[in-house]
Amino acid sequence: MPALKSPDRKPLAQMRQVVQQELDHIPRWPKATQSLLRQVYWFYRMNSLGKKAELPNDRFAVLRKCLEELAKDHPDAEFHYDRSFFSPISESELAGRRDR
Repeated sequence: MPALKSPDRKPLAQMRQVVQQELDHIPRWPKATQSLLRQVYWFYRMNSLGKKAELPNDRFAVLRKCLEELAKDHPDAEFHYDRSFFSPISESELAGRRDR
């Protein structure tokens, strides 16, 4: 008998789709630095969506973790991303989501 799926966890194909859509907000260029950010984001974000998540299921928290990790090896690198998309959720947005 297969194990029951947690209602807040997504199937693998759906997880990949979510991460692909979020990666649209991290440009590919300049390739040297952005490729690193995109790779690390994919790794951590897939983990955050999985059954054994070590990070919160929050794209802002995942991006922040990526930038912290990359800064250790690349302190002078400048990474680009859509700041409005990767912003923390405001209290008013959170309240609006609860009302739905």
